Amino acid sequence: MVSKMKFGTNQKWIIRPDTHPLVRRMLGEVFGGTPKSPRPGLEIFTFAGGEHVGLFIEADAPDAPTYAKTAWLEFSVDDIDKTAKLLESAGVSRVHYDADHEHLYFQAGASPVFRLAKK
Repeated sequence: MVSKMKFGTNQKWIIRPDTHPLVRRMLGEVFGGTPKSPRPGLEIFTFAGGEHVGLFIEADAPDAPTYAKTAWLEFSVDDIDKTAKLLESAGVSRVHYDADHEHLYFQAGASPVFRLAKK
């Protein structure tokens, strides 16, 4: 058994070209990530804590219903209510999750579903 496993700070998201503007707005304007595009079809957002989200823009990426069936992510934030309002203002959709009524879940178009948690 590995006794001291910790999840890393890097994520890879595969998104469709039509979803890219909304995800870009969410990661940059709402969550404060700094974008960098090392090559066409790839944009990497770097966050204050050293985390990275790589956006691979591909026409055959999963659609929103498919992403809703996959693993969800968790974003730790200082103020859940303020963040939720900023996300909704940016056009990010709330997602109803039957198994959990304590957290707020969101999805930016055809992208991974995530929930907000208090830091």
